[in-house]
Amino acid sequence: MVGAIFLFNLWIFSSIIKIGAIRWLPARFMSIMIAVLFMGAGVATIISVIRYNKRYKEYRDAYKQYFSEKALAKTLDKYEYHPKLGIEKSTLKELNCLHFGNIYRSEDLVIGEHHRVKLSQADLEIIYEQHTKDGTVRETYFKGRWTIAAYPKKFESKLIIVGSRLRGFVRCPSGFHQTEVESIEFNKRFKIYAKDGREMFYLLNPKIIERMQELAEKYSNYIVFVFDDQKLHIGVNAPNSFEPPRTSGPLDEVNEVNRLAEEASLITKLIDELDLDKKLFAA
Repeated sequence: MVGAIFLFNLWIFSSIIKIGAIRWLPARFMSIMIAVLFMGAGVATIISVIRYNKRYKEYRDAYKQYFSEKALAKTLDKYEYHPKLGIEKSTLKELNCLHFGNIYRSEDLVIGEHHRVKLSQADLEIIYEQHTKDGTVRETYFKGRWTIAAYPKKFESKLIIVGSRLRGFVRCPSGFHQTEVESIEFNKRFKIYAKDGREMFYLLNPKIIERMQELAEKYSNYIVFVFDDQKLHIGVNAPNSFEPPRTSGPLDEVNEVNRLAEEASLITKLIDELDLDKKLFAA
């Protein structure tokens, strides 16, 4: 709209010049008028953008608050939603297997419970950015959702399973080595880092392998699992948890709630499998 008004004004101004209506004006004065015209259009554009961003932020906040409540109620037994909070950087640093850049952002924290398993999930972005004389170098290590499931008992061993598209984000810790399972397809999708290959098989039973491959398919191998102590970390490179769709039309409430609930259920299905198999846990 602002651009159309600017072009219209410019057309009028140029037409006046062509017909000689202001041919008597000094060239310097005409230059000033043109500069003012451009400046006015620029200011109008900035004001329009600010107003749009403010309206979109209000819409985004309202969408998150409303639809998150309904989607989480369908997925989790208990939940709390904190849109301004996230997963602390120190929590992930304790895993000692991730590369961290110099920019860390996390928001849309969900704290809940699913079948006696306590959950924390938030949007996460990790970036490396460096400014040089030639410009800015920017590399995104991870952008997506991070889930932490806390179990009542410890896992048998620490295990890191990283999808093929996130291998630059995850490193093999000291004392670990790469290993494989019998599934050729699984080995193509993932790299597995473990201290003891024999203990790995207690965790990676056929049901768990099947569920992990389902998630890897869903997220195009942008996925990582870390079994550590009593916690399972799952990182997926996916859109923001409760980001509203950019549409000018009305939203279908039922479809939106089901869409968000389906995203969350992929993680809870895996948690169901882990919780049922007691052999996964140490005594």
